[in-house]
Amino acid sequence: IISEEVEEKNMSLQDVVNYVADIVSARAAKGMNFGTVLIPEGLIEFIPAVKRLIAELN
Repeated sequence: IISEEVEEKNMSLQDVVNYVADIVSARAAKGMNFGTVLIPEGLIEFIPAVKRLIAELN
């Protein structure tokens, strides 16, 4: 997952969760029940709705 891609595609938190879940599910269907998901530090700040919330709170 790339933070800038999340922002560019205007992804919601639910979109990000679904994206990761779909990848895990697809790998499991292939018998690949292992792996690592790298979530960048600060990813949440690139989600547009969260970005707006942070701006309002500041």
